[in-house]
Amino acid sequence: MSTYHAALMDASTGVKQSYAFQAPADLFHLSAADIVDRFIDTLGSYGGGLGPLFYELDSAVMKRDPQVVMATGFFDIGPAGMPFAVMISSQFAGRL
Repeated sequence: MSTYHAALMDASTGVKQSYAFQAPADLFHLSAADIVDRFIDTLGSYGGGLGPLFYELDSAVMKRDPQVVMATGFFDIGPAGMPFAVMISSQFAGRL
């Protein structure tokens, strides 16, 4: 297992939260959408165990060097949903 870093922004309010999460060392061999899914799955354990989060992914792009995934979508929260943007990387700890 390796430690990865994510910066998640609520696109409607601009609130940003940084996360560290564990995933297999070969995470970046997956598609960008699968990497986002792995990260979102870990969010259920934050804040006392929120449980599974449902979301719709609008876009996900991976850059190979440096290894980073950038994605946008909506969490299925509230009547209009919550738009989000996320960057996921194995590098740049504390700078995302």
